[in-house]
Amino acid sequence: MFWAAASTAATVTHLEVHPKPARAGQPAWFRVTVEDGGAVLPSDRFTIFVLGDPLPARYEGRIARSESTADYFFTATAPGDFDWRRVRVRLDGQDYPAGLDDPYMICDAPFRVKSATAILPLCVSFHDADNDDVQLQFVEVFNDATGQLVASYPVWQWISAPFRSFLFDSLTATAFNCAAGDTAWTRLVLHCDDHDWPWIPEEYTFTQHLKVRVGRDLPAPPGWYYGDVHTHSRYTDNTYEYGGPLEMYAAATQAVGLSFAAVTDHSSDFDAAGNLWQEMADSCLAHSTPAVHLYPGEEITLDDNEVNNPVDSRIHFLSHAGFFLRGPEAPITGCRDTSEEFTRLSSALEQMEAAGGFGYAAHPFQPADPFAQMFGLAMMPWSGENYTLARASSAFAGLEWWNERNRYRRDVDYWYELNPFPWQDNPNWGPENLWITQGLAQWDSFLSQGLSQNLVTPALLPQKLFISAGSDCHGDFNYRTYNVDPIFYDVQATDNAFGALRTAVYVPGYGPGQLPPLEEIMTAYRLGRSTATDGFFLEIGVDVNGDGDLDDPGDLRQGDDGVIYTGLTLNANLLIRWESTEDWGAVDSMTVFRGTWGTGSNPTVAWWGTPGGYTGQQSLPLGSVAPVPTVNWIYFRATATGSPLPDGARRAFTNPVWVKVESAPTASVSLQPAQPLVMVPAAGGSFDYTIGVTNHTAAPVTATLWIEAVLPNGQVYPLLSAPLTLPPGISLQRLKTQTVPAGAPAGRTV
Repeated sequence: MFWAAASTAATVTHLEVHPKPARAGQPAWFRVTVEDGGAVLPSDRFTIFVLGDPLPARYEGRIARSESTADYFFTATAPGDFDWRRVRVRLDGQDYPAGLDDPYMICDAPFRVKSATAILPLCVSFHDADNDDVQLQFVEVFNDATGQLVASYPVWQWISAPFRSFLFDSLTATAFNCAAGDTAWTRLVLHCDDHDWPWIPEEYTFTQHLKVRVGRDLPAPPGWYYGDVHTHSRYTDNTYEYGGPLEMYAAATQAVGLSFAAVTDHSSDFDAAGNLWQEMADSCLAHSTPAVHLYPGEEITLDDNEVNNPVDSRIHFLSHAGFFLRGPEAPITGCRDTSEEFTRLSSALEQMEAAGGFGYAAHPFQPADPFAQMFGLAMMPWSGENYTLARASSAFAGLEWWNERNRYRRDVDYWYELNPFPWQDNPNWGPENLWITQGLAQWDSFLSQGLSQNLVTPALLPQKLFISAGSDCHGDFNYRTYNVDPIFYDVQATDNAFGALRTAVYVPGYGPGQLPPLEEIMTAYRLGRSTATDGFFLEIGVDVNGDGDLDDPGDLRQGDDGVIYTGLTLNANLLIRWESTEDWGAVDSMTVFRGTWGTGSNPTVAWWGTPGGYTGQQSLPLGSVAPVPTVNWIYFRATATGSPLPDGARRAFTNPVWVKVESAPTASVSLQPAQPLVMVPAAGGSFDYTIGVTNHTAAPVTATLWIEAVLPNGQVYPLLSAPLTLPPGISLQRLKTQTVPAGAPAGRTV
């Protein structure tokens, strides 16, 4: 025993325990790092507590780390199983808890693969290894159902970075003897070593259990592409939450059967200059492949403009602007400093308008999280004032109202082994479904308001608003894990995963195996040519000529609007199509809603049916589901629910199609831009469009043809006015070019 003057002041700075975890009846080592000023402290000034009780410990010696700091070593027989969370040391009457002396480790795999022969990527991630480095020696992969060793990957690398990941992509589900419809129960074991002191047993393992469903291609007709529009990568990194590696996002996107993923990291995790955002954007491009697009977006924390920066007035906005928008500084350990002021919603919308960008309200109906408020990530539901402000902007595309799918939940102990199975029912499943119902009612209210006369004039078009679905995953490729208690590392797991909620977008013109350019996919997403789903595919449109498809000129798809004349309604049908597989269950029930300017949050049920089966379509004569003529604009949208499954029946929600049925005029005119969305830079430019003029009578018609542009400020700008005489029954089309001068008002021009 060593002695020093009793008056020597000392402070414990770190406490570690080995092995990890300690097992009952086995030897345990304790390393106590002390600022002792170079003086050797007597061992009886230390008391080790394990599982709440003092532990008789043998003092093994002191090794100096510096002139003022030293490690004191103790050994004892473990009274039970424990790790660092159940240990504390008392020095001179002051208690010090043990600290986490290892990086946070996560093993992952996609929650599903699209076939038994598709690559089943496995990923291992280390967070915060800069606090204490570790050596990853090798990774073992087991069939958790049989115990069989499937693969072993040697690594033997020291990890000392804030984030490090490893991707293993040599396996398929056949290695687990699985076919379509089976489950590949997977167990990953990481073999690690701290190796600080050779005589202490510092080798340990971390084990995680995973469940991979072996399925089939996601159901969709040609031209439809699935994506997850709300994800978080490694650039989301703070005490409260983290994200996953981009290389795994690319691999999992293809494995699940998606075509694109929007990487929307938190603005509070980027630096004020946007250098980290640009680094993320460059990495998205680098990890994109001919089969997969990774798109750099951002989840911005905004001041909601009602009051000046209180904690409880922050809202989240999914930016798909393609550039960095500054966010607030969040008082979270590990966050980088950003701007001192919150960006206001109005400012963000103005910046996005000027650049031709767009965004969706992120989880606008989700209630505030009191625990997040403790860490400066307070978030409130969107208010009426927020919506009023946003809907006045062309940059506001809609609502990402379906966010996360947490059917199951389980509290698990992060004890060098993570296993949430078997799942338990999520007690919040009911409230989370209520958010969906509330969100649909709010959306219908907005859609109805968008049909009121004061909003459709002078452009004479409905004001549109769309919905989307995203998993909001933070990595979470197999299931979601997050720290309910970051002090004690009690972890909560739910079955939400990357790709569990999806948005399907329609981009025509590409064959099987071809991926449309990212710009066309994002344009379709912006224009509401999309369906939100957690399972099967659903589509609605107007088949104007009644030939059973939506592929002809004049047919209307989701997001489209069109005027149909009464003479054509004898053939026009409202067409609903669905596709599913055994993975998602048969489609049991389906509802078509019809909204008008007066229906508000309760649109009329225009049709309801129980189609059954996995694939089919329903044609409804337009006159049977809407009054003809309609007088004003109306919209149709469809919802469907699948057959019951163990993890809940699946659902799908289409975006609307807008229709106006009028009495046949003597003549009509149409304008069709060469691209569905024309973007003109601030410096000016030009675009092509086609003008069509038709005489619907058997006699000549004389009229004045005029074209006007309605500017963002409401001003009407004349482009063309000319007299025209049309021969009987003639239909003319001409290609035109329109030049837009520099300095034209930013925003949406119709």
